[in-house]
Amino acid sequence: MEQHLPLLPILSDASRLRDAIAVDCEMVRVGRGRKALARVCLVDWDERVLLHSFVAPPAPVVDYETQHSGVTAACLEGAPSFEAVREAVGALVCGRALVGHALANDLKALALRHPAELLVDTQALLWGAGRRTGLKALANELLGWAIQGGTHHPAEDALASLRLLKWYLALGTPPPRREECALHAAAPRAPPTDAPGCTLREAGDAPRAEWALTLAWSTVGVKDLLEWFDAEARCGAAVELRFGRTLAKEERQLIHKTAQALSLSTVSEGIGEERAIRVLSADAPKSAPRPWQVHHLARLITLRAREHPSSTLTSTACSLRMPTFDELQELLLQQEEPLPAQYEHLQSLREYAQKTFRRAYTSPQTVPQLLPSVEQDVARLQSACQRRGMIMYGLPS
Repeated sequence: MEQHLPLLPILSDASRLRDAIAVDCEMVRVGRGRKALARVCLVDWDERVLLHSFVAPPAPVVDYETQHSGVTAACLEGAPSFEAVREAVGALVCGRALVGHALANDLKALALRHPAELLVDTQALLWGAGRRTGLKALANELLGWAIQGGTHHPAEDALASLRLLKWYLALGTPPPRREECALHAAAPRAPPTDAPGCTLREAGDAPRAEWALTLAWSTVGVKDLLEWFDAEARCGAAVELRFGRTLAKEERQLIHKTAQALSLSTVSEGIGEERAIRVLSADAPKSAPRPWQVHHLARLITLRAREHPSSTLTSTACSLRMPTFDELQELLLQQEEPLPAQYEHLQSLREYAQKTFRRAYTSPQTVPQLLPSVEQDVARLQSACQRRGMIMYGLPS
């Protein structure tokens, strides 16, 4: 069902594009490895919503993936059948240009075939080397529009892909994306003017221990910069390279993988959009290891949040993203600091963790004596989740 989506002459056909329709779909999980359409939206060139409908899945739902899809069981009560929605979508898009981001996924979800010459995939446009092509990243960088802050909404995502197409038609390929990073040295040093692919963000030749850099982002650029940092670290001219806090997950993975190949250590720190990476030399001071109790509590809280969302999150916050396992451990360590705004809905979970910490350190029981009951609770919850067909993503074994 997946179709090849090339760049086509339709991009220069203004009359056909004025008749274009943007589409976005949201899915739910109906079985191990299987997903089904649960929500679809169509938006026309003038940004009017032509169709917005929930869809009754063809099989029982085992995971609504509400934190991403925004779909709950209540949303699908009385929803029209897949066949009815597919027919309505087909009638609206027939003979018209169809716009979407990673459009093959939407066509597959709808089991819809559409003439290749009428497909415009905004992810496949020429956005420039080193640029993240995810819808959220492009909308934020080029449109200044922060979408997908909590759940995905198909009307918002369809409109974002449409506005990205309009931006591209008006301005063409944007200049290379640049990311900020900072070089730290043990003592003041001369400006690192030879850092490959980088420019200095501050003028001046006076030695200093920290230099702010801007990197023209690309896979090759990251490799060249880390190789340069490794050479600088070996001669004592640098101890740390800290990358900016705007990197996507796959970009952070690129840094970790490249650093590992050079035998450099890396540390991830921060929560959500504030997460950053430190690339360290052999002489750099290392962070203290996390208390082993935090690992157990983070595991328990993650399972409780998945098994009992109504008791741990507010009804409006159930659609918000849970932090990753590493982020949750950092949140637990920040016992007294206010939670970041995007994680305020986890306050009840943190209060539970704090009570457990207090019990562990004030009761006659020692922590090793307490943890078997925690482990039993974890095992019980995990077993219940497995019976419901839920898959525990991102949890340590």
